[in-house]
Amino acid sequence: MLAKLYAPFVYHQCRRMGVPQQDGPDIVQDVFRKVAANLSRFRREKPGDSFRAWLTTITRNVCRDYFRQHAGRPAATGGTDMQRQIQQAPDNPGDVSTTTSDRKGSEASGSKMIVSRAAQLVRDEFEEHTWNAFWMTTVDALSPATAAEQLGMTRNAVYQARSRILRRLRSLLEDFGEG
Repeated sequence: MLAKLYAPFVYHQCRRMGVPQQDGPDIVQDVFRKVAANLSRFRREKPGDSFRAWLTTITRNVCRDYFRQHAGRPAATGGTDMQRQIQQAPDNPGDVSTTTSDRKGSEASGSKMIVSRAAQLVRDEFEEHTWNAFWMTTVDALSPATAAEQLGMTRNAVYQARSRILRRLRSLLEDFGEG
């Protein structure tokens, strides 16, 4: 479940660091190999520590290792852009020269991606009308009364459906420290 939930996030991070599309799945696999080997070392000791931040650090390190291994090899056709991206990748996470608002935007984007993936993973656990009630009231922002009318459900049934799915999503995300 860990890889299913976080693989799209890790792949996205790899691509942002400049890993070529064809090498992305291999890098993702390497990241999860390192995560599995070091999972017992993960600690949330300070406020703000999260599994996703730890995973991002591992992803950056694996990507840097990838770039170091490929640095001496001749670039493929059109590799100039890749070379520029490799040279811009910081050696130390503290060297990242993004503004606070850039980091917050990236953090929000990562959160959105993980919540979206979690929703995909739990969708099959629920009946179609239950999922539709959740989706209409949570994502489409319809009132429970409007959703109930459109779905032929009671308003109370819509509230219960939304609550059940939100509870399941929270449970899945909390299992991985995403609260």
